[in-house]
Amino acid sequence: MRNYNHYCIYTRDFDKCLGLFKEFATHDINYEAHVNRTRFWINPYNALHLLFLLKYSSYVVCIDHESDHATGT
Repeated sequence: MRNYNHYCIYTRDFDKCLGLFKEFATHDINYEAHVNRTRFWINPYNALHLLFLLKYSSYVVCIDHESDHATGT
């Protein structure tokens, strides 16, 4: 997604982030759940970005640098 920062949370950290999936639904945040991690995207120019970083910065990982091996982008 253009102009969005790409983050993930690893499955082992789910217990420390209670309410995260509810916040995804409440704020209409796109995410993809996978076995080892859940990826999501947030617009860095939105106040919601700061809220998520303040609340979950110990558990979310920025993965903007990763490539999508399926599409090659």
